Amino acid sequence: TTNWQKHSLFNNKYLQFLVNICYAYSNAYKKMPAEKTVFSMIEKKITDEFEKNKIKKLFQELKNEDYSQYSPEYLKDVAVDFIKRERAIEAHYKCEAEIQKGNYDNLDKIMREAINVNLEKDLGVSIKNVKEILPAIQEVHDDKEGCTWGSTTLDQKVGRIQKGELGVIAGLPGAGKTAWLGHFGMASMKEKKNVAIFSFEVNKQRLATRVWKALLGKSTLELLNLTEEEAEQTFSDPCLGDLRIINRPANTCSANDISAILHDLETYENWKPDLIIVDYLLITSTNDKRKDSSDTYKYYKTVTEELRNVAVEFQCPVLTACQLNREAMGEKGGSKKVVTSKDISESRGVLDTADYLFIIEQTEEEKTDGIYRLRVDKNRNGDNGFVVGFNMNWNTMTIKEAPSVDKSKK
Repeated sequence: TTNWQKHSLFNNKYLQFLVNICYAYSNAYKKMPAEKTVFSMIEKKITDEFEKNKIKKLFQELKNEDYSQYSPEYLKDVAVDFIKRERAIEAHYKCEAEIQKGNYDNLDKIMREAINVNLEKDLGVSIKNVKEILPAIQEVHDDKEGCTWGSTTLDQKVGRIQKGELGVIAGLPGAGKTAWLGHFGMASMKEKKNVAIFSFEVNKQRLATRVWKALLGKSTLELLNLTEEEAEQTFSDPCLGDLRIINRPANTCSANDISAILHDLETYENWKPDLIIVDYLLITSTNDKRKDSSDTYKYYKTVTEELRNVAVEFQCPVLTACQLNREAMGEKGGSKKVVTSKDISESRGVLDTADYLFIIEQTEEEKTDGIYRLRVDKNRNGDNGFVVGFNMNWNTMTIKEAPSVDKSKK
């Protein structure tokens, strides 16, 4: 409240006083007051010495508390519930007064206004706001912004994946979805970006082996004979970012859990992600772990939307994967020659939510030759339906764009 004399809704009047100080100061100067400023205002407003000391001690306790254990979203939800409850109680008495006067038409308006609470400060931007809109447009098409797909063709035709966007790669079981996610991650790492990989299926030893094989261009046998000095030399490259592997059991980790882990990384190690990879979507839990998964469309659409919210929260892209169903399989093994989003396993809700959907196509013949094709099935920002060819070296876990593309396809 901006009114110092207004009735307090806090049970602790000292806490209410500090809240009022912080609100009044931050509202005027757009930042929180320092301890010296708070104490000065306490001296000015409070006459009783006992109360002065009590409020100062409370402020110091609040200042020294470790807030990393609290979720900002949870605190916001609690605050909204608190405000709605108190406003509803106040509105209830107003409604009683209106009923006694016989004014029934205002009852719904009083209650509706009481519980209409919005704590969001982003109220949009005018398209005429050149200073804000023009840099935003230029940022989307700036090669320094966003994350690469690890392919010149994809970067040019699709555009780099930007902060707040969600990309999904779909493939048959064993088609190499984890390898592709790793390829995307390492491509960003080579651009001095920080990459967080949440792995719910492959343990960190296996995943680290794949990453090292690809980064160092060595086979498993060569890694076993690698010295610490040789490895240190590779990772001393100043152009390399960092790649963190976080293991969690399948179907136990939700978007909220991912958010909490990333906040802990920022708090304790000052580490922020430029790209988040979740391997993979269909074994990621919803935030409400009690949610019924029998309706796969709603369930996995919810999971996908929650992962997209993580992308928005941390202002970086999120990449994940999902499986194709049996209808995508070819008669002799591998995939069909042409696979589309109709062959996505479990839920079309994934396609409806994702900004990008790439599909791994690899027939049995192509599998023998180490040839992959990525079909761009969805691109919310431009061209789609085309195919880009790649070669995979499983010995060193490296993926490179093929010199030629299937010209018969769009």
